[in-house]
Amino acid sequence: MRKVFRCIGILITLSLYGCHFTLRGVTDSLAHVYNPMQLVSNEVAPRVGSILKRRLLQDGIHLNENDPPYRLTIHQEQIQRNILSISSGSSSRQYQLLYQLYFSFEKIKGPILLDHTSVLASRFVTINNDRILGSNDEEEHIIDDMRRDAALQIIQRINALPLSSNQTNQNKKGHL
Repeated sequence: MRKVFRCIGILITLSLYGCHFTLRGVTDSLAHVYNPMQLVSNEVAPRVGSILKRRLLQDGIHLNENDPPYRLTIHQEQIQRNILSISSGSSSRQYQLLYQLYFSFEKIKGPILLDHTSVLASRFVTINNDRILGSNDEEEHIIDDMRRDAALQIIQRINALPLSSNQTNQNKKGHL
């Protein structure tokens, strides 16, 4: 009986693999289609730029400043604090952090693939007046976490772009 269940489990696994099933959040590497790429973030969002650069390099993307076919540009980052509750002393106790990052992705000698698009990350923060310095450090860690989430969302958006026939042919040639 145990062998039957094991065989059924193996058959289900192979059938899911055969139909190219992937779990949500697991992305293919961008290196097969959008390589090399130029990343432009400069002084607009230096922390997100370094996070994205590290992530793209891990995915096998060659970041090239001289005439690459694709360009990812970070336009602006915004951090907004919305007060959710106020203590009896009129100081904010809990608020929502909203992080929004605007970017565009284009083929340099071709169309703009994602034009001035934004990604959004949100977190709730509670302030403890007894540990006000620790709360500020915690907020910075939360903002850095939201930056990492935004970088992952950008990569997922680029990965979700439909491939043109030219890109598909180049992709197939690279895997043969």
